Amino acid sequence: MKDLTAVSEASFQKAVIEYAQRCGWEVRHVHDSRRQVVRKDGTKFYVGDALAAGLPDLFMWRGVKLTMAELKTDRGTLRPAQVAVLDALQKVADASGGALMVAVWRPRDWPTIEEALR
Repeated sequence: MKDLTAVSEASFQKAVIEYAQRCGWEVRHVHDSRRQVVRKDGTKFYVGDALAAGLPDLFMWRGVKLTMAELKTDRGTLRPAQVAVLDALQKVADASGGALMVAVWRPRDWPTIEEALR
């Protein structure tokens, strides 16, 4: 795999999706479609699906295994909603007997990603 440490999150996501699909995983991307809108008077509000806030970027399954992965650049930070959702999902993963994996992956984690999806 080429050096991904300087790539955008979108490019990293594309690489993860392509690798997962080559390895036989079904992949779905969850997009938090909320965006901030500024009214003419300067007040701000969000439009979009608030229920998507904090969900991991990718849901991948193969057989009876499910992997939920949040993707970040090497410098990217998790938002509070992401931390809360990932912590809750990790509790489920811990009780799943290995059927569920929850991960935060960064480009520097490529060897771990390959191992998890192989």
